[in-house]
Formats: sequence, C-alpha cells, structure tokens
Amino acid sequence: MLTSEVDIKRLFSGTISALQATQESSGSHTLENLPSVFGKVVKWIPTAQEFFESCKKHLSPAALDKGSLEDLGTALEVCKGKAIRLDEIFYLVIRSSDTSEEYQRVAKEDRLEDLMKAIFEHMIQLAKNPPFSEVVGSEVDRLEEGLRVLMAIPASLPGKRSSYSFHNSGDGWINVNTGTAPQNNNNSSGYQFNGLIHQLQFPK
Repeated sequence: MLTSEVDIKRLFSGTISALQATQESSGSHTLENLPSVFGKVVKWIPTAQEFFESCKKHLSPAALDKGSLEDLGTALEVCKGKAIRLDEIFYLVIRSSDTSEEYQRVAKEDRLEDLMKAIFEHMIQLAKNPPFSEVVGSEVDRLEEGLRVLMAIPASLPGKRSSYSFHNSGDGWINVNTGTAPQNNNNSSGYQFNGLIHQLQFPK
C-alpha cells in the first residue's frame, strides 16, 4: 500500500496529538501517588513531541523514493501506536484510586518504559536519515542519551522479558517489528533485525 504525503502528515499529527494528550494528563494530576515509572517516562515526552513537530515542519516527501516513503510511514505507524498507548495508560491510571493495580490491569505487558524506548529508537533512525538528518541530525546524541536512560529503568511490571534494543550500524532506514505484525525489511545499508523482539537474529 503506497504512502502519500498526506498519510505521512497525518501520522505525524496523530503521534504529536497523543504525546500532547499524555503531557496534559500528567500535568493536570500529581504524579506522587503513581508508580515511579510514570515520572521517569513523562519527562521525555516534551523531547519526543518537539522532535516530531520539527520533522513534520520540514517534511519533504519529494526527497524520498517510494520505498523510503513507505518505510517512513511504517516507522511513524509504530510511533503513533506507541504514543496512543502511552496516552491510554496515563489517562486511565492517573485517575484511579489504586494506581499500581490499575497500571497492571490497563497496561498488561505494555510497560511505559518499553513504549517510550520504542519511540526513541525510531526517532533516532529518523534523525540519522534523510530528509530529517539535515534538520534534527544534531539531536542524535541527546536522543541516544535519552534512550540509555530509558533502558536503565527497571521493569515496571512483571511478565515476559521485554527489554530490547535495535541499532542500525550504518546509514539507511532500518525497520523494526515491535509487535506481532509482519517484519518490514531494511531497504538500504545497515543491519536488518528479523523475528520477534526476544529472538533477534542477524542476517547471514
């Protein structure tokens, strides 16, 4: 399915809106009675929101070939989905009288730190590749530092192991599957990671 400029802009807008809603929820309620992971994750939301706003503002679909445009659409679909999930969890848990129990009930295995880590992984790839590298490429170091901080957060919920990290060792898009949908392929240079999150494999 082809991805158009309109599709990309909508994905950016949807991601930004979800992040903004999460920020508003956290700002309207005290975080003191919430599990500590809420405060650790919410501090990175403005960084993500500003990043996506900058990318949207400087979007130049004409600079991308068809394959790269579709890869961008795939990456943004993931970011939008993770951002919406963040908003859902914040919105419901922050209003609960028993926030720890509600967090487990609502999030299930979607730990807040893992949702934000996935967003940051994709942000880093966006920042490293055209057409956004010229605009937000200088943010890579800060984003990678943010990712390291997020990865250091202890698992906030019990369940199957979900700590993961995807790194592209070269230039070019790298698509990662953070759910149960089909794996997308890397259409340029850099390592391709295949399979489920907990069963990463390097290509032979």
